[in-house]
Amino acid sequence: SLKGPNRTAEIESVCKAYGAAIKSRLGAPSLSREDRTAIRSTAEQIPFDEDASALIRTFLAELSFCCKYGQKRSNEICGEGCHYTGYLCYETRNCPSNRLPMSIRRYAQALAWLLGDQQVTVQHLRTILPYTIAHRIQWRDDLDATEEAERRTDTLPIHRAKEAVHNVFRRYTEQSDRIKSAMAIAFRIYEGEKAEPIRGDHPIYSEIQRDLGIEPVRPAIAGQSS
Repeated sequence: SLKGPNRTAEIESVCKAYGAAIKSRLGAPSLSREDRTAIRSTAEQIPFDEDASALIRTFLAELSFCCKYGQKRSNEICGEGCHYTGYLCYETRNCPSNRLPMSIRRYAQALAWLLGDQQVTVQHLRTILPYTIAHRIQWRDDLDATEEAERRTDTLPIHRAKEAVHNVFRRYTEQSDRIKSAMAIAFRIYEGEKAEPIRGDHPIYSEIQRDLGIEPVRPAIAGQSS
């Protein structure tokens, strides 16, 4: 068994032997540890363009924001009177882990590196996001999947993840200029400029305010006493 202080070296030795066997039998070379480290280091340097950065923030805001509590809770089902019924936070019943943004970033950069692109764009994100979130999202049990079952070509988790990404991208496209302006103004406020943050109905605007240390005013929920 691979135990003890030398287990890392032992694991690498096994990997090299496995790689040599694959190359010998199938003629397919594998990446060494040095290769993988070099690729990872190069990919991590690939920047995100403005739209890609804004889309990530928008997507994460929809997943994690909660009108009632501010932060989405696990196994928390939103009530029918929720102000944000049109967003992902209403369709899900869990909050993504803190590892999700890191995974999105790494996978998007890896795809850009593989394609030889100089920046991570929205198209890279739209490609990798469904496969990054499919196993992380717990959907509401009361969502009707009958129509989905009739028209989907992927497994249900992948299908729903693709639909979620498509819908968030559509909402982002409708107000991308305003969202990017809100982020730019927030940066200037953070740098010391006296200005008012841009406000709006989408959860991203509330998340931006919270980043600035401003607790946003959350809309009242129907049927909830003040």
